Amino acid sequence: MLQPKRTKYRKQQRGKNRGVATRGNKVSFGEFGLIRSTVAMFSDYAGFGLGLLLVKYVSEWIETDKPRAGRIIAFCYGVSCLTAGIFSVVLFLCSPYICNGIIDSPHIIYSLRLGILLFIALVYNGIQYGLLGGFHYFHAIFIAKLVSGLLMIPAVIFGAKFYGMDGAILGFSLATGSAILISAYFVRKAMQEHVLMMDFRHCLREVPILWKSALPTALNVLAFAPTVWVCYLLVARQSGGTSMLALVVAAVQLNFIMTFVTSQTWRVFLASASAAYAKSNYKAMRKIIGVNLLVNIVSTSIIALPFFLDAGIFYDFVWRFLYSGSLDPTDFLPDCPYSGNL
Repeated sequence: MLQPKRTKYRKQQRGKNRGVATRGNKVSFGEFGLIRSTVAMFSDYAGFGLGLLLVKYVSEWIETDKPRAGRIIAFCYGVSCLTAGIFSVVLFLCSPYICNGIIDSPHIIYSLRLGILLFIALVYNGIQYGLLGGFHYFHAIFIAKLVSGLLMIPAVIFGAKFYGMDGAILGFSLATGSAILISAYFVRKAMQEHVLMMDFRHCLREVPILWKSALPTALNVLAFAPTVWVCYLLVARQSGGTSMLALVVAAVQLNFIMTFVTSQTWRVFLASASAAYAKSNYKAMRKIIGVNLLVNIVSTSIIALPFFLDAGIFYDFVWRFLYSGSLDPTDFLPDCPYSGNL
């Protein structure tokens, strides 16, 4: 290609680039992910494994012992209200300490307190999804999540465009909270269909199931949730950590794509296995467990396999499609671009 040795004006196609940048000069995606992970950790504590408990025991007792099923539902709702209130106060009061002393980002105190709305929505959605799973109303869970997801896209975009990170958190919270109304409608419909009433007067009889079933799940959360949060925090506190945290959150979202089927079908298999156990049909229960394992292995393998074929072309395509080139995994992991996904 012919090119002059010397030019009078260089970079002819550069255009005008004057003034102070007012767009694209803030990195909030990593901070948004850090706030969301903090809220999710508190919601895991407040949930106390009650959603899983409802799937198991409601499906087990809905046909054979309706009074006990009503007591279990009332007990779980009462405990969730109590824990949600306690942890909301704790999160509100501890926000300055978390942001100043631990996260080292004092400017997100208000954003973290705004995340209490998201916290409450996550806790009650977990309870109501568990109850709907116990009633075998899986189509209701699908509808609630579908509507919430469709509302989340414009709510988060609109909030982020006009009110920054606080608007994105508020939009995310409102979209998540919309599922509460939808699931509440189906819960009422299911209880009327099964002629079931919540018995708050005698619900304390079911306290033993809290230690028998919910406590192991809560201990699992106690070990897992803080570990993930601390890892996010260690990344965020490094030099340029907010940008790196954005990549970590993006990699976690890709991992969610791989495990999407298993994350949506566990309620179906648990409810079906519990119903078979209540009828002493152990052969059917073993068959359900086997099918569950097979579905998990096959679905995850099919979804994950294209990400590692043909030198990562499919992986790069999905990454660019989701994040429009704004996040480059090779900037974070230049030697191993697939480590974040692994």
